[in-house]
Amino acid sequence: MKYGKKFISAEEFSFKHLNGAARVDCDHWHDGAGIVNHHVAYTLEIEQALQAIDRTISMPYWEYAMDSVLYDDWQESPIFNDDWFGDNSPSNEFHGLNTGRWGDVLVPSGESYREWSIAETSSLNPFINGRGHLRSPWNNNPSRYIGRSNTTYSVSSDPFPNCAVNYHCFISSSLSSMFNCLNGVTHGPVHIKIGGAWNEGDIFDDNTLDFVHNIDRVLLFKLLWRTGYTRCPITCDDDECSCKVPDEYINTYGAKNILVNSGIWDVYGDSKFSKFNNDQLLVILRALEDPDIVGDMFTSGASFDPTFWPLHGQIERLLGLKRILSSKKLISFKENWEYELDDGRVLNGVCDWKSIADASDLTLPSCDFSGDTSCWGHAEDDVIEWTDFLGNNEEYTNKDFYELIHPWNEKLPYIYDTYGFSYCNSAKFPFETS
Repeated sequence: MKYGKKFISAEEFSFKHLNGAARVDCDHWHDGAGIVNHHVAYTLEIEQALQAIDRTISMPYWEYAMDSVLYDDWQESPIFNDDWFGDNSPSNEFHGLNTGRWGDVLVPSGESYREWSIAETSSLNPFINGRGHLRSPWNNNPSRYIGRSNTTYSVSSDPFPNCAVNYHCFISSSLSSMFNCLNGVTHGPVHIKIGGAWNEGDIFDDNTLDFVHNIDRVLLFKLLWRTGYTRCPITCDDDECSCKVPDEYINTYGAKNILVNSGIWDVYGDSKFSKFNNDQLLVILRALEDPDIVGDMFTSGASFDPTFWPLHGQIERLLGLKRILSSKKLISFKENWEYELDDGRVLNGVCDWKSIADASDLTLPSCDFSGDTSCWGHAEDDVIEWTDFLGNNEEYTNKDFYELIHPWNEKLPYIYDTYGFSYCNSAKFPFETS
């Protein structure tokens, strides 16, 4: 190889994120205790890949909470200038990033990734959408440009993370609760704000759907998809390229049972759903069966958007400062390896697809929501996929890697310029004196 064994292409990096997050059985990188390790390791891997080309390079990090102090609107950040990372919401038909430094970058073809064994992986193919692109298999964006929208179905999403959000995560008393907010409110909204979703047409003219006229539509769709009740096309020959709950399922189970069995009913409970009749429940189900077009940053294909790469340094620094203060015995911090899942909009379990013959087989997967089965990649002793960061061909469990990235570890092959958040002092959130 021209640059040596550490070099990895952008396409290979996209492949890795899809392999971790787009498998239908569960999300092996997010929504669990492995969230920080996976993203820190992934970022270190691309830093070392860049250093294979130029050893003076180091990975920048985007202190996006600082933007909430510097600017009245997150969209004013210079990171969205054409000579940085480009427009946060291109105005063309497909919201495609087709100007600036990244305007010529196209999402790779996924055709070479079609070969896949459901029996061996317990999952559908995570690498290719109906258009043949290397994208989330449910995101059938016809354009190969990186997709971005600053709204989700024409409405603004959760607030951009600021000092208050980060501070309330930072003062968590345990690693498990901190993992939860590092996965969610401290960085998730950045993905959503840049990715967004569009092409919903007039679907929300029906006020029955007001409660899912937001990011919930994407999240609840994924519950239907992971539990097998909605199926996405393998190939699309025309403009119709949407995921759909098969009529066979509607006739066999009915809309209510599908909403219950997929976990969607529990998100809102009887108080919400009991006021709808069967026809209205079917309208809701049909609205959730396909997410229309979703910007790449709001999908498992996020890492092909260049804004992905500087994004996770802030959450690593938050956790790093917490560990420094704990090591100095200035604070109490329980570091038991656990995760507090408190969001019913994500799968709390594992769905086993190995009995499904192929993508056209309408046999439902076997889903375990008992808590006895964990999603591989999140347990303390799970061996993660990254190796050889120190040049010794070493492998890591989650526990090993968590120990490696302690800020005081002299073997850590990188260092941050600061673990301080002094810009939050003016907003009365003094991290360093917590």
